[in-house]
Amino acid sequence: MATKTTAITPEETSQTKASAKKTAAKKTSAKKTAAKKTAKKTSSKKTTRPTKNLLIVESPSKAKTIKKYLGSKYEVLSSKGHIRDLPASRLGVDIENGFTPEYIVPRKDGKAALLKELKAAAKNSKAVYLATDPDREGEAIAWHLAQMLELDEGAENRV
Repeated sequence: MATKTTAITPEETSQTKASAKKTAAKKTSAKKTAAKKTAKKTSSKKTTRPTKNLLIVESPSKAKTIKKYLGSKYEVLSSKGHIRDLPASRLGVDIENGFTPEYIVPRKDGKAALLKELKAAAKNSKAVYLATDPDREGEAIAWHLAQMLELDEGAENRV
């Protein structure tokens, strides 16, 4: 049996080398991409300790002013008034069970989204302080916030 040998021209050699370089470049870029994805996955799993305290006030203008005084160690948010209320469509008090009130969070005022934001901020903070006005309305707002954010009622969190 005779074997057939073919000669490779210099042009074919340079083409073969170029395609080998391209293949090698593709492999290294694929490795880099895989390494970046792995790095992103591991870095997103790290849990960080909360470093800021959360202060909740009644009005947005108070929040802006107080933030200037407290600085970067505090996150100051506003409840924008009452966060929940009695329902307007029906009697919001259960007469048969000791006149217990039934509270709702109104969606039309954007309070549900605000409550979600406050809960997330409270979860990611070291401590939560409620700085409402020292009147009946302010006390009611602070009580509702403490209930909705599931704060410890025995803790000193009212300013």
